[in-house]
Amino acid sequence: FMLTIKSSGNLKRKEIEEFFETNDVKIEKTRKTGIELIYGEKRKRKCLLDWATSMLKEDKVNYYSYPEIINYMDYVFGDFNNHYRTYLRNFILSVENFAKFKITHSELERIITLFLISFERIQKGYTITINHELKKKLKNVKILEFMKENDAKLNSKFGIQLNDNEILYLSSLLSSNSTSTYEVAFQESSNPKLLFEIIDIFYNTLQDYMIEFDKDYFRVKLFPYLEKVMQKSNFEYDLYNPNEETIKVLYPKLFNLAKLINPIMNEIVNKELPSSGIATITLLLADISLIQINKLVCYYVVTNNIFEQDLNIHTLKNNIPNLEVVTDETIINFSASDIDFIISNEPIDTVKIPVFIAPLVFTPEFLILLKQNVKEIIEKKANSFFKK
Repeated sequence: FMLTIKSSGNLKRKEIEEFFETNDVKIEKTRKTGIELIYGEKRKRKCLLDWATSMLKEDKVNYYSYPEIINYMDYVFGDFNNHYRTYLRNFILSVENFAKFKITHSELERIITLFLISFERIQKGYTITINHELKKKLKNVKILEFMKENDAKLNSKFGIQLNDNEILYLSSLLSSNSTSTYEVAFQESSNPKLLFEIIDIFYNTLQDYMIEFDKDYFRVKLFPYLEKVMQKSNFEYDLYNPNEETIKVLYPKLFNLAKLINPIMNEIVNKELPSSGIATITLLLADISLIQINKLVCYYVVTNNIFEQDLNIHTLKNNIPNLEVVTDETIINFSASDIDFIISNEPIDTVKIPVFIAPLVFTPEFLILLKQNVKEIIEKKANSFFKK
């Protein structure tokens, strides 16, 4: 496989580097070791799978003259190897039946290929180190149970000797793919404290560019996404967002702000989100902006009886979406900056926010005029949402 890098031939080095960058595998070149892939055995196997699949799709297998490469491709996809694929297919379907889960046909073929790559690597002496806390994260522990009871069959068929780490690794592939998502579960669980540190710094950074918004809502929404992100093996593959380009067009400023999370993540967990992951976070910022812009607070100070007040307040809420009405009884819970406008039956000259003079009982004419003014308030809030 390394010969492909050492002697790139008709493949441009830039394309090779971009491919490995997509798989989060680094290329390191030194005088002592030459060119080497950096990022651990697990990631290399995933990268090999993507590379082999892409070569097969582009019909480039026979394009290379190196026997090692052709032999590798033959081992994984060759006609003489069909009986091995058939054996693994039946083996995995047996696991599926035992553990009561379902795998789509495309995922089944992907897992078979990754199993074969793993066996080929094991035969050459490559090993995996895994945190055994992974057992607690497996979606289906019955898979691990079946693999332990039947590993001798795989050892005999493929001339290997699976250790506990390899069994756990293969079980995690089956477990994560049982939901038809390529979510490799062998990574260590995310540290909640680190994730909240990322979120809090990101929130504080955004405050330099956006008006203040609900921090608790931001944390509650972003934490589950980042927690799931940190369990992924291949960000470009797993975080793919088919609407990325549309999101960039609809929310260009928010997309640029969402990218501010990457320097923070890089500093704390040494990872950065691809463009698709940034696009997904952009949707959260768009949601927050709409909440902030459309959320209105009205201070109702009309002097009338309780029945008229209740009727007017309900009328306001029915006519203006996302409106919160504050009265003298509840104003203590709000600051002056929270109030967007005041409704009163008398002029108020001591405030700088809009004051709308209302009749004791709201008329259709007053409501039409009020909605026009509220529309202008929302537009003004939208224009002032970004500080710079």
